[in-house]
Amino acid sequence: MSAHEKISFGYVNEFLLSELVKYQIQGTSITIATPRPQHPRDAGERCECWVLPRPRCVDVAAAGVAIVIDVPWCGSCRSGNLENLREIMASMNVSSEEKVAIPPAPERDDAQLVAADKVALIISNCMYQHLPKLVTPHCDAETLATALQDLKYKTVTLADLTLTEMKFVIKEYKKLLGNGVYAVFYFVGHGFEVNGQCYLLPVEAPSEAHKPEHCLSMDFVLHELSDHNPALNLLLLDVCRKFIPFEFISAFVEYAEPFKIKHRPNRNTVYGYSTSGGVGAYEIKGEMNGVFMKYLKTHLHQPVSVIQMINDTLRDIEGDEKVCDVQVPELRSTLTRPRSLTDPLVWDGHTVSFDHHTIHWRLMHELPNPVHVRFDELALTVTIWFDFCGHFTNKVYVFSSVGDLVDDTTEEFEDRRLSEKALSHIAYLSFPPELDASKERLVSDDDEGVSLCLLLSHLQRSKGELRCTILLRSTVNQEVVATREVGIGHVLITRIEMLK
Repeated sequence: MSAHEKISFGYVNEFLLSELVKYQIQGTSITIATPRPQHPRDAGERCECWVLPRPRCVDVAAAGVAIVIDVPWCGSCRSGNLENLREIMASMNVSSEEKVAIPPAPERDDAQLVAADKVALIISNCMYQHLPKLVTPHCDAETLATALQDLKYKTVTLADLTLTEMKFVIKEYKKLLGNGVYAVFYFVGHGFEVNGQCYLLPVEAPSEAHKPEHCLSMDFVLHELSDHNPALNLLLLDVCRKFIPFEFISAFVEYAEPFKIKHRPNRNTVYGYSTSGGVGAYEIKGEMNGVFMKYLKTHLHQPVSVIQMINDTLRDIEGDEKVCDVQVPELRSTLTRPRSLTDPLVWDGHTVSFDHHTIHWRLMHELPNPVHVRFDELALTVTIWFDFCGHFTNKVYVFSSVGDLVDDTTEEFEDRRLSEKALSHIAYLSFPPELDASKERLVSDDDEGVSLCLLLSHLQRSKGELRCTILLRSTVNQEVVATREVGIGHVLITRIEMLK
């Protein structure tokens, strides 16, 4: 019985009071709330107890009982009230669960949780200029992007970004956010922790990146996203969280102070850390994914809350004897609903914003049509076409092939074998220095001849539409027989002029 519980049971006399004190009823207020009962004698006949003094309040400190009583009572009433006392005491021994039926909390209709849109920004940095290069980040990013696109997420997957580029894409990413949206941010690469906050390292970070201006603070990320209120804001940080030397901490504390003043808490954020504060995150030699993504990917399609998804990942890593003692992931959350990555996409009521997000996303994920360049003096034509590099938005495969010049365009699509002249030439492509082109590889086909393929990276650094120079080379003497500069148009993320 609680200290503020009240029991009403009619009139009590001093005899009852003495009995109650014997039971040592602690912290209970017992009051007289019912009308004076008629004595169980013949109708109209009352005992001498009927005429009594005015009620008085007796505070029994020893027992902690406050009782309002009337005195005195006759022997008959004393006997009747003793039985009444026994009934009262029996009722007081019943547990609170039995005495008071507490109605269950109303069930939430969690089955109706839906996303008005689903978006994800994935950044993987591995080709560091001054820090050790990493092996698995691009595979980790591709693994996550594949799974999220299966779940109808609009993914923007970017590789090897500088600090300026990272800040820019954060600002672009927030244009895809809004009420009811499910948002996922994933970064994999080098990082560290200062004063409880993670800092992400861009590819140009110095070997000792111990200044705030060398890295991207998660305070900055959260501040940029604070103007929007997605239904789910999942932040997955696959970085080391080792602490920096003590003498550098004060600069980071000063840097973070303005963000903390402007911080606005919410109930939609989930942090999934690949490791704990002060500890590293690892990739195993010979394995396609880093430790965190290796186990996370098996749970991405499960229809469970993101909190359970991460907890399941933590348990899997705990069972890996190779890493369980050196990498301990961590989960933080303010999420109040069991939202899942697999929740259905329903944009009813959000049609305008959904269409806007879709257009904005498609602008970054369009490949140009094949480009045909005529070399009339050689009676040859060079065709340039493109293909996606997995789900990356700033990488693209570029192909070039040489064919015979066809005057009648109606014959262009006919099944024609290439001439010896066409087969004896290869078209090499040269791109601006701010882009990174891989070494070319030859792709041979008996009917279509030899095509050249290269991987073009850092498309975000293109200043407008993409241009290249064609070097038409003879395979006989390796001489360049013709050159031509051509405009290819926008390719994937080049539609967003990141350096403006």
